[in-house]
Amino acid sequence: MFVISMAALTLALTFILAAAPRFTPTVPLGVRVPHAQLSDAAVTSALRSYRTIVWSVGIAATVLTVVLWEYPVLASLTSMLVVAGSLVAYVIERHTILKAKAEGGWFEGVDTVIAGSVTSEPRLSFPWAGIAASLFLTAAGALIVVARWDEIPDVVATHWNGANEPDAWADKSVGSVFLLSFVALGMVVTYALVSLLIRSSFVHVRSDRTPAGQVRTHAILAASIDGTGILFVLLNAAFAVAQVVTVLPRYADYTWVGFTSIMAASVLGIIGMLAVFINAQKDMPAAEAESPDNDHLYKAGMFYYNPDDPAVLVEKRFGVGVDFNYARWQAKAFLAAIALLIIGSIALPLLVSQQ
Repeated sequence: MFVISMAALTLALTFILAAAPRFTPTVPLGVRVPHAQLSDAAVTSALRSYRTIVWSVGIAATVLTVVLWEYPVLASLTSMLVVAGSLVAYVIERHTILKAKAEGGWFEGVDTVIAGSVTSEPRLSFPWAGIAASLFLTAAGALIVVARWDEIPDVVATHWNGANEPDAWADKSVGSVFLLSFVALGMVVTYALVSLLIRSSFVHVRSDRTPAGQVRTHAILAASIDGTGILFVLLNAAFAVAQVVTVLPRYADYTWVGFTSIMAASVLGIIGMLAVFINAQKDMPAAEAESPDNDHLYKAGMFYYNPDDPAVLVEKRFGVGVDFNYARWQAKAFLAAIALLIIGSIALPLLVSQQ
């Protein structure tokens, strides 16, 4: 079941990476293209090739996951091949569009506009329902365990291998018993903070600065909150199940149900997010003007870097969501914090093992 779940997760990841370009239709593969050239053979061919490469690598990685079923650690890493394949496809096919754009002088003589508004967009709603549902599910799983606290042995399993066999243990304590509940609670808090940040921060439109681009950005941000809510509710339901079956002896034969449900929730959550994003793209207003050609302000077509722009948060140029203006100090501080977190997570186990 673990291998099947990992294979399904790899396919879901392939689906979302292959679909990513459709959420930024005026910036195919991170290249600003005039509307008249969106149907150019170079653009359509590049997008088709990108999807073909991503799906080919994704299917191969899925097959490899099944082949490596006896080696769970390796099987769980095959999804990284999909990520690597999508990056290669992005770089290659993006270059194709850039070359055609330069040779054809697509923006020569094209009138462009930067839209602004004296009124703000309607404020995004806070996902109270999703957060409440997630907290209820997490609390339900924890309360079931609390009610049967005396049934829990003095030593509990804290880790399981790919065959769902425990391979690490710890003394019975609040931390060891309710580890999964704490992880689930952390996910809820993270979701609430990210939603609050998106809701309260002004996200500047920099990729497509036309009126239609502003409307699309607002709709996608709202979809990001709603879609992420679906994912977290499903994950918290799965973690609640896992919390119960992994610590209560009466359910020891069903630990696989808990871990499989987490995998299934991840896959279904990703599909749910995509459905919300696709639905948000419906009935979008047609662009009536061209946004300026600002490819030079984006590193690798993805990362906005403009020292002359005071904006801190901007919409993503490739995919969906919010990103930084990486020329601002806030973005650099964020990257430094992430780097320290990664270095610390690698160094800490090594330091502990040497003591």
